[in-house]
Amino acid sequence: MVQTFLVALIAAICRSDRPFFGMMMLHRPLIVSTLVGIIFGDIKTGIIFGAQMELLSMGLVGIGSASGMPEITLGSALCTAFICRNGVNSELALAMALPISSFAVTLGYITWTPLGHILATRAKKAAEVADTRTMELCQWGGLLTTFVIPFFVVFFGLLLGAPIFDYLLTIIPSWLAQGISDGSWMLPALGFALLMQLTFSWKMAPYLFIGFIASAFFNLSNVGVALIGVVIAALTLLLGDGTKQPKEGHYMPGVKKQFQESENSSKPPYFFGHMYGGIGAVINQGSSFFCIPLDMNIQDGLKETDSWKQGSCHDAASHVVQMIRNGYEAADTFGSSYLVLDRYFLTVPALTELNQLNQSAHLLDVITRAKSSCIAYEIPKADRTPRRGRPRKKGEPIKLNTLFEDRASDFISAEIMMYGKKETVQYLCLDLLWGTKLYKKLRFVLVKYAKSSAILVSTDLSLNPVLIIEAYAHRFKIECTFREFKQQIGGFCYHFWTKAMPKLNKNKKKTDASELPGVVEEDKRSRILKTVEATERFILCSCIAMGLVQMMALTPSMAKTVRRHRYLRTSSEHKVSEASVLEYLRKNFFRLLCLNPNSEISRFILTLQPLEYSGNDDFMSA
Repeated sequence: MVQTFLVALIAAICRSDRPFFGMMMLHRPLIVSTLVGIIFGDIKTGIIFGAQMELLSMGLVGIGSASGMPEITLGSALCTAFICRNGVNSELALAMALPISSFAVTLGYITWTPLGHILATRAKKAAEVADTRTMELCQWGGLLTTFVIPFFVVFFGLLLGAPIFDYLLTIIPSWLAQGISDGSWMLPALGFALLMQLTFSWKMAPYLFIGFIASAFFNLSNVGVALIGVVIAALTLLLGDGTKQPKEGHYMPGVKKQFQESENSSKPPYFFGHMYGGIGAVINQGSSFFCIPLDMNIQDGLKETDSWKQGSCHDAASHVVQMIRNGYEAADTFGSSYLVLDRYFLTVPALTELNQLNQSAHLLDVITRAKSSCIAYEIPKADRTPRRGRPRKKGEPIKLNTLFEDRASDFISAEIMMYGKKETVQYLCLDLLWGTKLYKKLRFVLVKYAKSSAILVSTDLSLNPVLIIEAYAHRFKIECTFREFKQQIGGFCYHFWTKAMPKLNKNKKKTDASELPGVVEEDKRSRILKTVEATERFILCSCIAMGLVQMMALTPSMAKTVRRHRYLRTSSEHKVSEASVLEYLRKNFFRLLCLNPNSEISRFILTLQPLEYSGNDDFMSA
């Protein structure tokens, strides 16, 4: 009786969390079940069941009115008490949790909900006549209602419900109890599914799928998956660049004439295809580095479709502006980051967009390269005496490439890590203004390396020049990722098209109007948008596959295994290439499945085999 009273008291206090304590999360199942477990001297069971209830209730979010939401506080208290006092199977109790919680909601509909309405109506009438005494009594009455009624629900539920619960356990057939127990393990998955329905985002999808695949198919523990997440979350160096993919489809959305950026004169100056912008994160194992692709989307040729669908990621912004936005979205996930870009992206619109994005929260700084003909301006000195007119925005112009000779004695020598080894470079660091009418203060680092020179730029004025040089040295990793993405993963081997798309006119001039605004039928517009979505989802899945292969390549055990199974003309001590990992998986994938017949993926494949192979020992030992 004492334990029943204490459980009811805890349930009532936790149920009154919001009106009494201002939402201190006392009503959550983890808190309620743990406290009930302490009362019965079985805190471990209370914590475990509370965690299971938390997983189940993750997606149970009341938007606006909370009517219809299961009463998880009272349900957690009752079910935890049944488990601890009667020794009920936790899986069976979890399966009964939702019916009990829903029954508690029904009791609320006929008790504290009508009483609360009556008290609120009475308080409103008292307020009209300035009867503060009655208003105060109604206020306290409403607070007591949320405490007293849940107390009696749990108290009498334990007194009267325990014998009924015990009787049901005796009459339930064993096969039904086993079925309920097995089915209960699906309830936490249901909670995750409901939560994903509310919060799922394709921007975060790669991390979700990487974690799931690492846990389900590579037998990584939760700790291992968490450590991978910590490593990725700790990254601060992002790489960005554009890539063009030839596509000759006449009915493929987004295909347009692209300039051929190649020094090979045998290639035509123009081709038709898609223009992609990609963002990747630098990860490393020792001195070995990879650029894991995070996001890749079409950034040209889809401007006309933006008005067809609200919330479309494609807009009229230029390629450089979209790249800055994509980098900022990644930084919003990782925290403060540096985005390394090539000199094509050092433009006034890009820096203007960066300034606007960083106004709310400074999350992203850009490291890039300037053209050899770049002209910067000195910071204007403050006039000692007041002068008429506007203050000067810029000082004297400086042609930066002339400083390699004019200020050669001011260069500083330093040893830095470049391309996996230590190199000696000379640099000169200057903070100057740049950009017509913008005149943004940037940090310029003039670098002399071997027989070449470069002008690097950083928007972070406090960043060490050596770190700027080392960061930019990683930029080529995204080019390697694009190459392997095309050649090994086949990330651009798609051909999604639709007849709803106007036929591509390869003879069209730049001044000619686009055919897309002429598509007015909703069905055709929907088919075109679905084709674009299919293309970008294919690219996203390929990015996930690329990231998994790269993480496997950085694993020391994988590198050792691959070297034993494949001849490498140039052997790497720390890592192997993506091509080597894929070649090893192609040759040994099914052998690995046979060596691990109890893994999830092995059992899944066996279920799809013809009946004569199912459960055949000779097949598994082949």
